Amino acid sequence: MLISHSKKGYLIILLVVVSTIFISWFSHINRVDAYSILEKEYSDDFAVVSVKIQYPLNNEIIDKYYKDFELYSKNSYLKSLGKFAPVYSIIRELLKSRGFDEQFINILWCESQFNIEAKSIANAVGLWQFMPDTARQVGLKLHEVDERKDIYASTIAFMKHFSYLYKKYNNLELAVAAYNCGVGKVDSIISRNKSRNFWDLREKGAFPKETSAYVPKFLAISKWSSKNQILIDNIVNDVDNTYYIVRMNIYSKKVVNLIRTVMNDRQLVAKYNKHLKHLSSDKFDYSVNIFLDQEGLEYLVSNLSVDDEHNEKAVASILQIDFPLEKKRTLESILLKSGNSLTSQVSIMPVVISAPFYK
Repeated sequence: MLISHSKKGYLIILLVVVSTIFISWFSHINRVDAYSILEKEYSDDFAVVSVKIQYPLNNEIIDKYYKDFELYSKNSYLKSLGKFAPVYSIIRELLKSRGFDEQFINILWCESQFNIEAKSIANAVGLWQFMPDTARQVGLKLHEVDERKDIYASTIAFMKHFSYLYKKYNNLELAVAAYNCGVGKVDSIISRNKSRNFWDLREKGAFPKETSAYVPKFLAISKWSSKNQILIDNIVNDVDNTYYIVRMNIYSKKVVNLIRTVMNDRQLVAKYNKHLKHLSSDKFDYSVNIFLDQEGLEYLVSNLSVDDEHNEKAVASILQIDFPLEKKRTLESILLKSGNSLTSQVSIMPVVISAPFYK
């Protein structure tokens, strides 16, 4: 059957219009709706909940790890704690601020032994040893900077991730096991053995050897720490300085150079900000968190530029992590010394746990 040229023309136009509508609709689904669906599906899962540690009574396995820790690892733990004290105190306050048992900080010892740059063979990185996929899932950036090495961002991410695990299993030991060997592995073990009792499953040899040791080891160290809190507090508090987390808006090369100068001049700042080691001076319009001592903060706020259009909003935000009174006074004196022009440069904001899948 022959079709006239005019009809062919109308048919072609109709096909073009339909194709355009389809492409537009498909693009909309991919770039907008899919993202919204992901955010809606997972934001509740990763909402931070209060998690307290309850130690099983008369558990011979935990008791054995407790004794082994006291005999063989305690001195190493306390020595490392002394070097890690400035960061330890901030992470502990972050955990407590969202209802997490402060002893969860001992996950750090089990995972990385308080080493910010720790990296496993499987490519887990940082204090909390996040794998790339899990890190992205809980909102950590890996491109401009690797936030797995960011003290503040990685701790927030840990609370999101562990909250998800705790809600999924409704059991502390299984959640800790999943943190070590993965959700897929734990789900498979539960399904295969028709049991959700960690200690029974462990006795059957259901868990990998590392996980079988990891869970009681974490509980034993946490139990020891809670019983020796005065000793730990004396080490952590015996630091003659005040520390802050500051969120910096990277809007120009000047800000990058300012951060680099602070890190070059302050050895302590460089030590605890490994995520900023290779900060790019070519990419802008994103934010980073920086751990600062008092002198570092004073230098930073006194050298912020006041003649830039971006200064209509705060260039830096000091994150308020349950500041004690003396710390608030110190902070106020630093800001006052810098003059009134600083009020448009620096803000003080409460700890914010943003939803995962942010841009």
